[in-house]
Amino acid sequence: MLVGGFSESEYLQGRIKKEFNNVVSNISVPKQPMIAVLKGGVQYGLQVGTVVNRVLRRTYGTDIIRRSMPGDPASQMLPNGYTIIFDALAGRGKQILVNQKVVRKFKPHSIMQPSIGFDLYVTSANNAKFCNDPGVKLLRLWEIELPDDYEDITILFTITFGTVEILATAENQKTGEKYHVKVKYE
Repeated sequence: MLVGGFSESEYLQGRIKKEFNNVVSNISVPKQPMIAVLKGGVQYGLQVGTVVNRVLRRTYGTDIIRRSMPGDPASQMLPNGYTIIFDALAGRGKQILVNQKVVRKFKPHSIMQPSIGFDLYVTSANNAKFCNDPGVKLLRLWEIELPDDYEDITILFTITFGTVEILATAENQKTGEKYHVKVKYE
C-alpha cells in the first residue's frame, strides 16, 4: 500500500507497480493517501498500544574501558594501559518490545574517580569496536558524579526502548540515586 503525499503521483504509482509487480501481488493506493498517514497518526495517538515492538535501524551503545590489546588504535588508548571501546547495548536489526529494557552493571575504573561517563553512541554497523570507527556517532554526552565514599560502587545502567524515544537511567546501587536522560531514535 502506498500512502503519503508523494504516493499521490500517478507517475510514482506506475513506476512502483511496474518495478514490483512480480514481487508483490497487490499494490494499492487509498483515495486520499495523505489522509491515510494523518489517520494513522491519530489512531496511534488514541491507541498508543498499537505499536508493540520495533526493529532497530541502528546499533546503540556506550563507551567502556578494558585493558589495551595489540592492534588497538593509539587514538583510543589511555596512558594507564587501558583502551576505550564501543560496547553495543542493542544491535541493528534486533526486534525489541516497546519499553524493553537492557540492563548492565558498571563499576568505576578507579577508587579515586569523581564521576562516571555513560556517553551514548549510535551506528549503522553491527560490528563497531571503537567509538571512533567509521559511522559511529556520538548521540549524547552524559556523566554522573560519584559520592566521596568510593568503596564498592556499582551503577545499574538501564536503557529503555520506548515508542518514540530511548530512556537511559543510571542508578547508584549504594545510595539509590537515579539519573535520567532521554534521546530520540536515530
